[in-house]
Amino acid sequence: MGHDVTIIERESRLLARVTAKRISAFYHKLHKSNGIKIFTQTNVVAFQGKDAVSTVLCEDKVIPADIVVVGIGAQTYTELAQEAGLLVEHGGIVINELCQTTDMNIYAAGDCTIGIEHHSGLATRIESVPNALEQAKTAAATICGKYKPVTAVPWFWSDQFDCKIQIAGLNQGYDETVLRQKDDKALSLWYLKQGKIIAADCINCAKEFMAAKKIIANKLDVPKALLSNTDIDLFKALAQLS
Repeated sequence: MGHDVTIIERESRLLARVTAKRISAFYHKLHKSNGIKIFTQTNVVAFQGKDAVSTVLCEDKVIPADIVVVGIGAQTYTELAQEAGLLVEHGGIVINELCQTTDMNIYAAGDCTIGIEHHSGLATRIESVPNALEQAKTAAATICGKYKPVTAVPWFWSDQFDCKIQIAGLNQGYDETVLRQKDDKALSLWYLKQGKIIAADCINCAKEFMAAKKIIANKLDVPKALLSNTDIDLFKALAQLS
């Protein structure tokens, strides 16, 4: 859009908290090819300017700026829950699979909650619109006397330039990755733990994303040779594995 854009990243690579190095490298290349300057392992020290920000001062450089967008994450609001005597751990209101807190008559849903994720078995606080919607449905069902635990596979997405990344599952604890690449702008990276698929990052690969959710939800065993073979329609091949 005719603007000079600079990304200042504290970590050693982009998206370090959520993806493997292969996906970080893809997005680093994507942004640089669109004229964006990227500085990793760089800390912001101060903003300078009289009536508005004019420069961003880093440890070893000064970057001119007209507008600064600061992305530092979100802090959950749990004070009300604590005042009510509910258990709060790791920044989240502790809930069970039915979205009940430690007081069974009080329910919680959304980014402010932490509970055991159905597929990974990890105590996790998930920041995602789909997860918040699923938890809300579960809380409502529980209030109405119905048993409807949250079992949906967690998923996330982001649109950057002409590339849509869709993430299925949680990749914490993975010990192996398998790359499935159609071309420079369409690929998926599969995360395995002890030979089992636990997550996938899919870039411009909607069918692979749908396949990933099915694989994780049904705990399907998929040969690595099948995962990496782009000549095979993965979604159709799953019918023989179900």
